[in-house]
Amino acid sequence: MLDEQGVPVEVYVKERRDSNMLIEDFMLLANREVATYISKKGEINEIPFVYRVHDQPDADKVAELIRFAREMGVQIHADTPEQIAKAYNKLAKQAVTDPTLKILEPLAIRTMAKAEYSANNIGHYGLGFQYYSHFTSPIRRYSDVLAHRILFSNLNGATERVGKEKLEHQCKYISKQERKANEAERESVKYKQTEFMKKHLGEVFEGVISGLIDRGIFVETLH
Repeated sequence: MLDEQGVPVEVYVKERRDSNMLIEDFMLLANREVATYISKKGEINEIPFVYRVHDQPDADKVAELIRFAREMGVQIHADTPEQIAKAYNKLAKQAVTDPTLKILEPLAIRTMAKAEYSANNIGHYGLGFQYYSHFTSPIRRYSDVLAHRILFSNLNGATERVGKEKLEHQCKYISKQERKANEAERESVKYKQTEFMKKHLGEVFEGVISGLIDRGIFVETLH
């Protein structure tokens, strides 16, 4: 939280209310239905579309996570993609009651592939959807604008196909720009967090180690 001069005055965890989650669920369903509609309509003769895809986790990274978790007394069964999903959900629930397990959460996240846009649909592993797109936010994402245009030209019995090669090129570009925007957001948050903590030099906080990297550790304060 910043004051009028942009100086950070408070750090807080963003709260996800029931109303937020309800809207998120409706958006997920809308995105899935649009992608399913276009896919089914082009089942015989494909209608190129903008899909939001998410590949399966990296097997080597999953094996590394299993070894690390075992050292902490946590058994993770991950012989299939379905088992991995169940194990991660279980781990997230365990971390709520056992803060020491929070260190496993970022490791689990690193095993996951990055979601991206593509004209080649491979499904969305993280959501468990065979068909998924980004359709609900055309005022802030260009991927959604493209999805709207393709959907609009394929309603009311009409069928229109855009060039798949050109569409895939657009998808790759949008994915690249999305990664840039996410990185800029993360860096700005880090900068303001550091600026906030400068005012607390010399103070002692109680915390839990929440991550490890080559350069050091991440600590989550408990108050």
